Amino acid sequence: MRGTYFHKPWILTTSDEGYWNALLQQGKFAPPLDAPPPTLAIHWIPSEEKAESALSRESAWEEAYRLMHREEPVTMIVNGYNRGGLLLGFRSLQGFLPVTQMLDPPESMDKLSERIGGESLVQIIELNQDKNRLLVSERVANMSPEARSSACSLAPGSVLEGTVSSVHFFGAFVDLGDGMEGLIHVSEMDWRRVSHPQEVLKTGQRIRVVVLNVDHAKRQVMLSLKRLRPDPWSAASRRYHPGQVLEGVVTGVAPFGAFVRLESGIEGLVHSSEMGDGALGLLQKGDMVTVKILNVDPGRRRIALSMRETALL
Repeated sequence: MRGTYFHKPWILTTSDEGYWNALLQQGKFAPPLDAPPPTLAIHWIPSEEKAESALSRESAWEEAYRLMHREEPVTMIVNGYNRGGLLLGFRSLQGFLPVTQMLDPPESMDKLSERIGGESLVQIIELNQDKNRLLVSERVANMSPEARSSACSLAPGSVLEGTVSSVHFFGAFVDLGDGMEGLIHVSEMDWRRVSHPQEVLKTGQRIRVVVLNVDHAKRQVMLSLKRLRPDPWSAASRRYHPGQVLEGVVTGVAPFGAFVRLESGIEGLVHSSEMGDGALGLLQKGDMVTVKILNVDPGRRRIALSMRETALL
């Protein structure tokens, strides 16, 4: 067997150095839903089988494909981790278990190292031999046939009721009934920035959610809480305009400027060049400031603000 076998292209989230993208980041505890490939490992214990011949590696890929095709669980040894999950050895291959696919996700990424050397019952849910990618899931391996069938029956846009079954640093799982769970990523909890899901949800809470996407290969149902409410940016062009002077709350300070919340879900940026000399060093999160709007770009969800020009009024 040679070629590429995959259920879905690998999703690699990269960070942009532009300061506007920092505004869109959903909290320091939020990793991408599909983490970087294992080549970005923070820690990795090489497998003793690493020196296997090309023929043996080909055989390992063939076995992996058969296991995936049959949806057959397999036990792998955890031999490393990166910023998004665990690395697992499968013969001479390196598998990857995203934190969102773990049965019992850690409280923080720092805890991932504690699982090195342990076993994990997983199911292969994505395979791409040409790119040396092998994605596995503990949740799918332990999912009942009824839950798998129920997940496949859902359609994007459906509004459901469920109970929050667990809350983690990356999001919350919601029990939708019949053994089926969905995931609300932290970025889908509120239109405002959420540092940790516990700010919004708690275990046992009954909520209404909308289905964003159903990944049949991963048996993963992606949900949203915020999309049941209007997006505040949809009316931003009517509510805000250049020259307008407002008060806002500082939500974050960076070397390039400060983020200011004008209302829940809408933040603007005061670039350091739009502040008085030394003002940036004096600002703290929670400070009330007066700002003037320089530019509004609802399509890109950006508002440029100035503190310097308010001093001239």
